[in-house]
Amino acid sequence: MRVAVGIPVCGPPSWGLLRSLLALGPIDLLTAGTPDRPWPIPVARQRIAEQFLAGEWDVLLHLDSDALLAPGTLVRLASWGRPVVGALYFSRHQPIMPNYCQQLADGRFYVPIGETRAWLREHAALCNSPAALLTEPPVESLAPAYLTGFHCLLVRREAFADLEPPYYRPYEQNDPVGLKCDRYFCESLQAAGHTVHVDRSVVAGHIVGGEAAIGAFDFMAYDSITDWATHSWRI
Repeated sequence: MRVAVGIPVCGPPSWGLLRSLLALGPIDLLTAGTPDRPWPIPVARQRIAEQFLAGEWDVLLHLDSDALLAPGTLVRLASWGRPVVGALYFSRHQPIMPNYCQQLADGRFYVPIGETRAWLREHAALCNSPAALLTEPPVESLAPAYLTGFHCLLVRREAFADLEPPYYRPYEQNDPVGLKCDRYFCESLQAAGHTVHVDRSVVAGHIVGGEAAIGAFDFMAYDSITDWATHSWRI
C-alpha cells in the first residue's frame, strides 16, 4: 500500500505533528501553499488531491497541521478496507465535542455526544493520552458519519473515481458544525454511493499550542460540567 499524506500549509508545523509523521512509517508528503503565503484550504486540498491522483499512491491520508497521531493510526484506519475512514477527534475550542455529525430521518443533524460519552466510558484507555489507540479494536468501532473533518481522514483512490472535480470547495448553505469544505466532500461521497465512517478505536489529538493537545479526556471533563440542552456549565 503506497501512502501519501496531504497537509495544507498554514504556518510552521509543530513538533507534535513532525513526531506523528515520523511514526507513520514510509510515506510521501504532499503539501500546497507556503507558510508566508498559504492558500485557502479548499484550494490547497484540491491541489493535494490532484497531486495524489497524478501519482501512483493507493491511499491519501488527509491531515491538518495541528493533528497529533498515536503510533499505528495509519495502519488502523487502513485495516478496515473502507473507502473513507476518519479518526475520532474533538474540537480544540469550546464547546469541546466530537467533530463528526450524524443525520436523523427528518434531515436534522446531531453531534453524538451521548454515544461518544458511553463509548469512552467503556473504553477508558482512549482517555490516557490526547492521541490514543485501542490495542484490539471492537467490531463496533466504526460509526457511520454524515460528515466529519479532514483532521485525520483516510481516503482510498477508488473514492475519487466516483467524484467530479473540484472535490473540495466552501459549503455555501447553512453549516451547523462549521465543517465547510469538509461537508461538501462528505456529501459528494455519499451522493456517489460511499459511506463515510469514523473509527472510534483511534483518537487523533488536536494541538492547541506548544505540546498541549485536546483529546478524549478533555471532552469527558468538559462534558461533565456542561448542560448540553442549554449549553451552560453546571458549576
